[in-house]
Amino acid sequence: IAWRGSSSQIEVGSHYVGVELHKSSIRPNRISFYFPVGNSIDISRDYWKRGEYPILQVGLRVGEGSKKVLGTTPFAYELTPYSVHFSRSDNEKTMKVSYEFCKTKAAMVLKFDITNNCHEKKTFELYTQLETSVKTSYTYALKNIAWTSYDHSTIYTYHLGKDTANTVLYVSNAGTLPQSFTSKASTLKNWWKEKNYDLPGEVIDNKEKKQPLAAFIYRKLLMPGETLAVVQIIGAERQGEEKTAVRYLQKNFQKEIKLYETSLIKKVNKQGFIISGNQKLDYTAKWAQLMITSLDHNLDNSFVPMPCPAQYNFFFTHDVLVTNLAMVNLDLARVKRDLKFVAEHANAQGIIPHAYYWKDDKYVTEFTGDDGWNHFWFVLVAARYLRHSGDIDMLKKLYPMLEKSTERFLVNKKNGLIYAYRPDWWDIGKSFGPRSYMTILAIRALREFIYISTILDKCEKNVKYEEIAEEMKCQLTKKLWDNKLQYLINYNNNGEDKDTHYYTGSLLAAHFSLLSDKKQKSLLNTAKSKLVDEQVGVYNAYPMDFHKLNAYFKFHEGEQGAPFYYMNGGVWYQGNAWYALGLISDNRQKEALSFMNKIMTLTGIMNGPNGQPAMYECRNANKNNISSYGKIDKPMFLWAGGWYLYTLQNLLGLRENVWNISIEPFLIANRAKYTVFVNARPITILVHGNGRHIKNIKYDGIKSYSAVVSGHNFPTKTIEIEMGKAKLPYLANTQAILLSVIYKVTKKNLILHLRAFPGHKNTTKIMTLRKPQLVKLNETALKESNWRLIPKDGIYELEITFCHQSQDDIVSVIFSDQ
Repeated sequence: IAWRGSSSQIEVGSHYVGVELHKSSIRPNRISFYFPVGNSIDISRDYWKRGEYPILQVGLRVGEGSKKVLGTTPFAYELTPYSVHFSRSDNEKTMKVSYEFCKTKAAMVLKFDITNNCHEKKTFELYTQLETSVKTSYTYALKNIAWTSYDHSTIYTYHLGKDTANTVLYVSNAGTLPQSFTSKASTLKNWWKEKNYDLPGEVIDNKEKKQPLAAFIYRKLLMPGETLAVVQIIGAERQGEEKTAVRYLQKNFQKEIKLYETSLIKKVNKQGFIISGNQKLDYTAKWAQLMITSLDHNLDNSFVPMPCPAQYNFFFTHDVLVTNLAMVNLDLARVKRDLKFVAEHANAQGIIPHAYYWKDDKYVTEFTGDDGWNHFWFVLVAARYLRHSGDIDMLKKLYPMLEKSTERFLVNKKNGLIYAYRPDWWDIGKSFGPRSYMTILAIRALREFIYISTILDKCEKNVKYEEIAEEMKCQLTKKLWDNKLQYLINYNNNGEDKDTHYYTGSLLAAHFSLLSDKKQKSLLNTAKSKLVDEQVGVYNAYPMDFHKLNAYFKFHEGEQGAPFYYMNGGVWYQGNAWYALGLISDNRQKEALSFMNKIMTLTGIMNGPNGQPAMYECRNANKNNISSYGKIDKPMFLWAGGWYLYTLQNLLGLRENVWNISIEPFLIANRAKYTVFVNARPITILVHGNGRHIKNIKYDGIKSYSAVVSGHNFPTKTIEIEMGKAKLPYLANTQAILLSVIYKVTKKNLILHLRAFPGHKNTTKIMTLRKPQLVKLNETALKESNWRLIPKDGIYELEITFCHQSQDDIVSVIFSDQ
């Protein structure tokens, strides 16, 4: 994406290195290395103002002119998920600066190309000065005392110690060779004030150890149109392997850059796909897949997803899991890898990790507490993986941890609700009370666990857990629905104090269909009036007064952010997704489409206030401050890509109701095409035609009577759905495992073979032109009170409710002639 907007925050990187830049500057503010361990070059002293601390100084002198500092004003740039290229031209010069990354080494390549635009030859002198002190992972201790060496135009900085894992940083020249250098900050003269100046060529002796840096001067006489080409390879390596790595990269850095770029593109092209026919949506989908793939980072000799290119050196279970809600239909192997990593880092009691990272001198695991959201998402993603893969062996390995997660989140069940310390979905604050967000997820997680247990034939607790889920669903609206606010709220102080903030977490109740139609509409309409900023998205919470509640919520000073920022009413990408998903569940697809186009696509974000190419973590929502309104923080964020893809899949009609996968098509253009994995096979869904109703369904070219897809009744290549005037009855939804669907045309008899467990409550929906004559469960006719016929735009929805009598049951419907 070519972009000339000012003051962008940029993050980009590889599996081994990430760089963060602010204000569209060519000067980075952080370089993160994921090898040998998580060390970073970062000199900031205030996280919220980290853009004010560049780690690279750049200066230029042309001819006899004055020396100028570069990078203090914005450059135009072209961005991909794997590189950024800056450019600027004037009468004197054209300057191009790029950051690109290597495939197999913990190194990035910084290029400066400066072309003489003058009509006469002139000497161009470029000065660069990179900090080579580091901060350690997690502890973030500043290591600014080191020793250095210089060899073959390369400065090596040795940070030897357990906390840095004996890391050696290097800055190697692979283009124009420098005229002079220094690696010793204490003796650096002021290049900016003297016209003719060479650096002293000093290194720091192993015995003295001082503050290091890597500074170079490049000087070349350029004819008109000629270019000064400087290439710096900046990397990290284990002690003893640094010179071998540099020799390799000096010969192969271009090959490494190309390998990294093509490897990402090839991997994404092998994944599943989403084509809606809407250019904005589809471009953003491909960008999201590339970005997610690039965010696999090296950690303890594994490649695992991390939140963004440069800001975190940690594996966060939550971020990985919510991203994989979408990736089950795009890269199933990735989801299995990530679930396996989570399981391998659980403790002896089966409690899964919250985070995994390098700390001080070893890798450390933080485990998920009883009120952590990871327990819910772990169950949800494991169930989705099972539905799409049929991988029973993997689920058997995960099951003890899934049981433990279910037990742990129920520890805080009280009065039919889940209590927690944090407000909504946050990991800051402390005031115990019932939470809408946690209760919503607990209901869904219990139902997902029941599904897993049924597949694995471990049904001992299913009836009990189904009763608990139903109880919580009842109490959610009975106790947490506020008629005055028309919203699901929370309570604090052990349930004594009503919390009248509107939180985004409540929106998941609409997505998971836990409210009556009336309350669902009210929830979404309230969100629209209280939480939605039509220019930038959905506030995390309203009102924005958390800066006044430090003592009440026990916040550390400033951690919640100023009003309209961060927790305190900032716009988080996942809140946008939850709102759009709620609209989709409420059959407001056109409204969701409009919202996504404007708020969630790259084009929409770029066109918004202070927009830029980004799939961000958080966005400033302060419309009272034009300079900061819409500003992006962390512009390449893992879960933003995941939530976008998941929302788009739902918009196009991909549904999961715990027990199975189904399709409720919504056509944006005249056709849509996307992937769904079933039994570990990528199945292409093709939807075309006109109209709101399904006219025909074909599995691998053969007529089918089911929009529900299961592991027992599935195609091997394609599902084709033609929209138009409804002709045939078909199964739209069922809350059980679908084993088979048969329609006997002559007898007008639709027969469903379903699997669950005795006592399970099922609602099954069939779309039909004809009214039913008879509905049977096994051999017994159901009473008319067990089914109802709902008119739906010229056809009927037949809704059947019943309790399963056995593990396998037969539901049959005989339709009338008219």
